[in-house]
Amino acid sequence: MCEKQVSALRPETRDPDRVRVMVGQRRVATLTARSVIELGITVGGAWTETMAAAAQRMEASDKAVSKARGYLSRRMHSRRQLDLKLNRAGFEPAIRREALDRLDTAGLLNDRLFAERLVEEWRGRRGAGPRLVRDKLRAAGVADAVINEVLTDEDCSQMNDASLAMDYAQRQLAGLARHPPEVQKRRLYGRMARRGYDAEVIREVVDRLIGEGSDG
Repeated sequence: MCEKQVSALRPETRDPDRVRVMVGQRRVATLTARSVIELGITVGGAWTETMAAAAQRMEASDKAVSKARGYLSRRMHSRRQLDLKLNRAGFEPAIRREALDRLDTAGLLNDRLFAERLVEEWRGRRGAGPRLVRDKLRAAGVADAVINEVLTDEDCSQMNDASLAMDYAQRQLAGLARHPPEVQKRRLYGRMARRGYDAEVIREVVDRLIGEGSDG
């Protein structure tokens, strides 16, 4: 039986970094140039079943990396967020893990940096308390150790600042004007709690805006 050999390596016209691996006149894989080098694929080299399986896996990994890069080009993601999106896109666990490791090695995936950016984004700008930010980081799969490092006492103090909480509460209260005071207090308290403010800050703000004796 004649041994199969790689007959050509042809760069894609639209993306020169991607290379078609040809055996005879048949395309057997399309890989990044880096993957071709990593797998040791050369023109005239043997195309064995082992090589074909490795190329198939690498091709899937390349596609997952490309998909993930697209997500990252729009906004930062945590590792878990990218893993969930790649899962929905149909990539198998082993391929997702390999692709995410490659992004991590390339410095494109960093949960600590993601957490720092999210804290910066929410600090004092969206009327969010520290508990909400902590919950969002946990939901994104960021480890508690990383959260504790990036969400400092100073950040928590700024997010719990009474003036910021007051601004948020006043905006919310405008839409509750038609309700009696006891309903306003209950709903405003609930909204601020869901926003992540500490109970002490909520009580102070709600009492100042609506009054301690308004609930009867």
